[in-house]
Amino acid sequence: MASKVATMDFIRAHGAPTPRILGYAIDENPVGSEYILMEKMSGRAIGDEWFDISEQQRLQILHDMVKLESKPFSIQMPASASIYYIHDLGPDTSKVHITGVDGQVCVCPYAGLRWWYDKREDLALYRGPRKYP
Repeated sequence: MASKVATMDFIRAHGAPTPRILGYAIDENPVGSEYILMEKMSGRAIGDEWFDISEQQRLQILHDMVKLESKPFSIQMPASASIYYIHDLGPDTSKVHITGVDGQVCVCPYAGLRWWYDKREDLALYRGPRKYP
């Protein structure tokens, strides 16, 4: 959850339209679960309109979507793994600092389920970050 929040803020700071995070919790809280509260994005769901628009409009939408989805790939990163705010991590977590968002952001171990699922959490396995040469 913490990585999702930091990643959304980081991507938004680089020009991709993502909702602003209004609040989140990753540890014990009155709700009893992790959560993210975010703003509602303006606009309409494309699925509600897709068959009512022209083929040219659909083509333009697809072109615009590809442009948006390619933005993150143009961001120069110092390492690969998952993005976090430093304040959401323990002091012993390995990290590589990055810039581009209000607050301190870093690249830390991979948050993907495949790295932690079942008994993998107990493995003495380096999960990142991996610095680029």
